[in-house]
Amino acid sequence: MRRLLRTGIAAAVVVVAGVAAWVVFFQDDAPPPPSLDAVDSTGATGAEGDSIDGTWTVVTGTDTYAGYRIDETFAGVNTPVEPAVARTGSVTGSVDIAGTTVEDAAFTVDMTTLASDPCNVPAALSGLSCDRRDSYLKTASLETDSFPEASFALDEPVELGTEPAVGQQVEIEAAGQLTLHGVTKAVTLALQARWDGTQLVVVGQLPILLADYDIAPPDVPVVSVEDNGQLEVSLVLARS
Repeated sequence: MRRLLRTGIAAAVVVVAGVAAWVVFFQDDAPPPPSLDAVDSTGATGAEGDSIDGTWTVVTGTDTYAGYRIDETFAGVNTPVEPAVARTGSVTGSVDIAGTTVEDAAFTVDMTTLASDPCNVPAALSGLSCDRRDSYLKTASLETDSFPEASFALDEPVELGTEPAVGQQVEIEAAGQLTLHGVTKAVTLALQARWDGTQLVVVGQLPILLADYDIAPPDVPVVSVEDNGQLEVSLVLARS
């Protein structure tokens, strides 16, 4: 009888741990990485000009976001499941362009508003709030309660070579200072940009090694999270 009871308790612990891991981290149908093709330009608004010159400021909307993507494995399975993805639209900042030169750029992200995307919980677990995934990161790992903002500032002007034409995709290597989890490091962002006449769209990803920013990988039963991930950005900007 005692052996049966111990077995039952052990099984219950495993089930509870698995449920907790699912609620906090397990993702389903993760969204694709940011891309220029995903941004619809047909509804572009803003002041149209004959050139791209001027100051361009981030505008809110479904195509403006920053966040992370990181692989995880569930219950010791070696094959990665869908990556964990979280994003926020709370991004501010601007870009200054003159002729063929990006003269300045700086952006700030409110990390406290990160939300898993999507936030799916199986029907059998519908009584459990999927917000627990994101709540975990407020006090652990990313510790957004203690480090509420991330930021990037351009170190030096970026020369484009030629002034972009409307609809043209431009590849940009932006060297600057990234501040994440209270740590500032020099990075180079590989970005793609497109000027649509009335709006400027910028997307990109940056590999992040968690240890470089003193970020501890999430410590949750049954889930193994990689020690590296991707910072993702998709920004829509309008002429100021």
